[in-house]
Amino acid sequence: MSNNGIRNEYEIVDAINNKKVKDLSQNFQFNLKKIFGVMDENEVIIAERVANHTKPDIWVEYKGIRKYISIKSGRANEVHLEQLTTLVEFFKENALPEEFINFFKEYCYGDGTTDGSHGVPYEFAQLKLLYKDKSKRFNREILSKHYLIENVIDRAIFSGAKGGVPADYIYFGDIYYGELVSKKQIFKHLMIQKWSYMDNPHIGPLQFRMMQRGYPSRPEFEYKRHMVCFWWANLEADLRYIARRYDI
Repeated sequence: MSNNGIRNEYEIVDAINNKKVKDLSQNFQFNLKKIFGVMDENEVIIAERVANHTKPDIWVEYKGIRKYISIKSGRANEVHLEQLTTLVEFFKENALPEEFINFFKEYCYGDGTTDGSHGVPYEFAQLKLLYKDKSKRFNREILSKHYLIENVIDRAIFSGAKGGVPADYIYFGDIYYGELVSKKQIFKHLMIQKWSYMDNPHIGPLQFRMMQRGYPSRPEFEYKRHMVCFWWANLEADLRYIARRYDI
């Protein structure tokens, strides 16, 4: 996470923590009432940053009820990083056929291998052309396994790969304005929106690539070649739509 993202989390916590409901900004009163319903304006809200690299970035507590929130901001649409090896095991556990697991690995490495051993990736336009037919088959297979889309979204956005306390909500914004969306709302959206218009390989709204394709300039960055990055294009706009379209 960037320094700006971390600073945003601290600013949000500072704007909420140890404040009475009536003293919160309209933005936070509005969004916290989505979580807790009708609130006593004289009740004090507690908030704290979650520091151990889990999916939730902060928690907020009202009358002893604690909820965990993942904070997103800025133009970065990246939602998840994970080692390819653990992701492959996850796919196997979710009954994704070997053919499509191998395609996933080849596409992520982008060099025609399933382990990155060639080291020199194709240009993106060339990669897209070479894997056009395989991409279509992969997308059709994923679309036929709705449970897998839900499980990947849950892993990438709410629960993570390492377990721990999951996030209950996503908040996209800062101390001035933001959209709060629940897991339930996102899963409702997944039932309706199929993202079949997307040509690139995708799992629901998520596209993927390696954190770095090709050999790094410095040996200590070798690990980046084996870390899968998931991103959600148009994340802010989609969350704004979801917040208004579905009951929380």
